This record gives sequence, structure tokens and C-alpha cells, in this order.
Amino acid sequence: HWEDWPEECVRLSKKYGRTWGGGVPNVRGLNGMFLFVVDEKCVKHILYDNFDNYHKGPSFRSLFRDLLGNGIFVSDGAIWQEHRKITSNMFSRNLLRSTAEVTLSKLHQITALFHENNNTTIDLQDIFFR
Repeated sequence: HWEDWPEECVRLSKKYGRTWGGGVPNVRGLNGMFLFVVDEKCVKHILYDNFDNYHKGPSFRSLFRDLLGNGIFVSDGAIWQEHRKITSNMFSRNLLRSTAEVTLSKLHQITALFHENNNTTIDLQDIFFR
């Protein structure tokens, strides 16, 4: 029930706090655990101090490569570091803020289209590149 996931994250965050995890729910090809991290110190620990200890792994890459490509979002280790170095200057607060606004707008469009088409297949490329 992915449509309930945002509410479920809020419920679990109230129950367990700002950092919690569990088994990957109902996603074929992804076995293992996920972490839900909001605490700034924990985010720094995962993304900066101990990044090599938190990898996505081959199952994640195999499942999401068609959607996310071979870049920073699916890579680990030295390949991730190379992508990170190249893209680090592209990320600023203003850019991330405007990107979040565009992303939210596109998600609303996708949700509306999905419901209009009776939950059948829709062409995401058409939406993303309008």
C-alpha cells in the first residue's frame, strides 16, 4: 500500500523517533533493510563520516537502473565519489528549493493523470519533459 507510505512514515517517526528502520516492504528485488533518517547528526554520519558503510548494492542498482541510470543515485564507492565530486557544485539551497517545487508540481500532475486513467499505465516521459 504505497499510497499510505507518507502517513505511515509520520506514524512510525512519532513512535520511534527521528531515526528508525525496518525491512523493505513489498518491493521485488530489494531484500534487506531501509533506514528512515531525519536527525542531522545521523544524516552526517551516513552521508559523510561513514558513507562506505551504507551501500545500495547490486539488487538496488539492478532494480532502479532503468529509472535512475548509472549515476550518483545508484552507484556506490569510488564511482559514487566521482559522481559526487562532479555534481557537488550544482547543489545550492536555492537550487534545491526550486527543484523541490518543480518536483512537487510534477508529482501532482502524475497523481492526477494516474487517477484520470483509472490507475493504468501512463507515459512519465511525456510529463517530465513538458
